Amino acid sequence: MFEAFKEVLNKFPKAVLIIIGPKDLEKKDAFLPEIIKEYGIEKNVIFLGERTDLDEIFPLMDVFVLASHREGFPRTIVEAMASSRPTIATNIRGCNEAIDNNENGILIKLKDSSSLSNAIITLLKNPSLSNKLSKNARKKAEEEFDENKIFNKIEKEYKNLLNQNKLNIPKKYLITGGAGFIGSHLANKLIETGNDVVVIDNFFSESGLKLNSKIKVFILDISDRKIFDIFEKEKPDVVYHLAGPIGLRNQKTDKSFTNSLNYLDNLKNILDCSVLFKVKKFIFLSSGGAVYSGANVIPTTEEYIPHPESPYGLANIQIGNSIIDYNKQKGLDFVILRFSNVYGPYQWSTGAIPNFIEQILKGNEIIIYGDGSETRDFIYIDDAVEALILAESLENSIWNVGSGKEVSLNQLYKKISDILKQKTKIIYNNKLEFINRSCLDISKINKDLNWEPKTSLDDGLKKTISWYGKKFK
Repeated sequence: MFEAFKEVLNKFPKAVLIIIGPKDLEKKDAFLPEIIKEYGIEKNVIFLGERTDLDEIFPLMDVFVLASHREGFPRTIVEAMASSRPTIATNIRGCNEAIDNNENGILIKLKDSSSLSNAIITLLKNPSLSNKLSKNARKKAEEEFDENKIFNKIEKEYKNLLNQNKLNIPKKYLITGGAGFIGSHLANKLIETGNDVVVIDNFFSESGLKLNSKIKVFILDISDRKIFDIFEKEKPDVVYHLAGPIGLRNQKTDKSFTNSLNYLDNLKNILDCSVLFKVKKFIFLSSGGAVYSGANVIPTTEEYIPHPESPYGLANIQIGNSIIDYNKQKGLDFVILRFSNVYGPYQWSTGAIPNFIEQILKGNEIIIYGDGSETRDFIYIDDAVEALILAESLENSIWNVGSGKEVSLNQLYKKISDILKQKTKIIYNNKLEFINRSCLDISKINKDLNWEPKTSLDDGLKKTISWYGKKFK
C-alpha cells in the first residue's frame, strides 16, 4: 500500500492517505505508524487507529482501498459500497464476490503495488468513471447485501474455513480407493493438514504414492461386509468415494474385476453406512471423460445430457444417480466431481502421459488410437487434490474439474518429446472406436469456489517427466 501511495504522490502531490486499523501488534491487521517514515510519505498520511464510525469517515474518501491478502467475506467493502464509495480491492475470494471488476469497483492483483497505484491514479484522473463505480456500488449494496444475505455469506465463509481446516479443527476422512494414484495423494495431503484419515483399498492397483504412516489402512474390497465394522469404529465426518466402479486396469480373470462389476451393490454398501453413521458429506470422483464421451458440445458443461459410449461411463452415471437418490430419500449431502484426465507422479502406466513418457524413454513405439488429432483435457494431480479438498464446501450438485483446455494427442507427444529431447516411432491405429474430442467446461466450479488449476500442462509435464526419469533410471 505504501509503495503504491508513493507512486500516487508523483501524480497527485496533495493526495492524503487515511489509514484505519489497530496499532497493537497483537491484533490482526495491526502495524506501527512509525513504519510510514521509511517510505517518506508521512506528511501525506493520517492514521486514525481503530474506528467504529466508518459511516462518518467514508464520505471523506475519494477512493476506498482494501488491499487484503486474506480470503473471506469483506464487510468493510460492503459498507463502503453502501456509502457510494468507489472501491479497489484484491482479487481474492470474498472481495471478488462483492466487486464486479470495472462495474462497481476495481480488482487488483495480490501484493502488487504497481497494480494498486495504477488503479488509484485511474480513478483520481477520471471523475466520470469514479461516479459510475460509486452509483453501481450503492445499487449493488442495496440489492444484494441486506442483513439476511450478509449473514448467509458469513455463515458460508465460516463453513469454508471449517472445511479447509483453517480453524484447526481436525476431521476424520474415509477414502475408498485411497491407495491409488489420486487417492494416495489426497490421503497424504489431508493427513499433512492435521486431519485423521482412513483408507480402504484392495491394493490391486499398481499405482499410488506411499501412504503416510499416520494413515489407518484397511486392505479389503468395498464389496466386503466388514465395511460396516470400519464405519462403526471410525465414524468418519467425510467420505471420498474414489474406488473405481469397474476395475479397468485389472485382468478380467481377477477377482477384483469380477467384484467391481457389482458396482451398484458395492456403492449401496458404502452409502448405507454413510447414512447410518451420519457422514456429513459424501464426495464422489467421477470420470468426466467417460461420462461425456461422444459429446457434441466442447467444452462440455454439467448441464449437457450425457450418452456415454462405454460401460465405464455408464457406470459413473448410474453411481451418480444413486447418490442423488440417497440425498433425496435419506438426506445424505453429496458432491459429484467429474474429472478430466488427471496426471502426475505415481500414475498408472496405462494413462496417455505416463505411457508416452515410458515408451519414449525405453525407445519403444507409441500406439495412438486415431490419427492423433483427438483431444483430451489434462489436469495435474496437485490441482486435482486441491479441488477435491475445496469441494467439501459445495453442496448437492455436480461440478466439472479439469483445465478447460483441449490438447491433441499429437501435441501432447510433441511436448513430451521436446522436454525429453527424444523421439520415437508413432503407430496410428484407426481400427478401434475412440473418443474424438474431450474437454470440460469448468466455469461452474470457478464461479462457486473461485478455483482454477494453477499448474500449466508444460510445467506439469516437466514435473511428471522428472519423476518418471528417476523411476526408469
